[in-house]
Amino acid sequence: MKKLLASFLTNKARIKGAKRALEFGGGPALWSSFLLAQFAEQIRFTDYTQSNLRQVEEWLNKGPNAHDWTAIFDMMIDEYREQSDDKSASRSEWETSLRRALQAGGLSPCIDLNAIDKKCPVLDEEAKES
Repeated sequence: MKKLLASFLTNKARIKGAKRALEFGGGPALWSSFLLAQFAEQIRFTDYTQSNLRQVEEWLNKGPNAHDWTAIFDMMIDEYREQSDDKSASRSEWETSLRRALQAGGLSPCIDLNAIDKKCPVLDEEAKES
């Protein structure tokens, strides 16, 4: 996590204000998107399995069975504050940014593992444009 955060901070000027980003094969994990959402307006979140996408959707919709990312997100905020000059970062604001970015970008499967042609709707530009 420290190295990922350091990489984002090093490249902050290049990615700040990005319109769109792709989280490819994100699994049900949101920690990298949590950081990415602070720089990009939209995140297209993709994964290989519908169950992982359902987990993300459950969190996105604040569902009763959603995974609680509080401990991980708090660690990321603490590390961000330590590595940057921004001491005002707050988990609630960052979570709001993440939900907004995921809603704007959408959730998509990477590939239909049961399909004969195994095309990726995101990379093959068949997914709806936001």
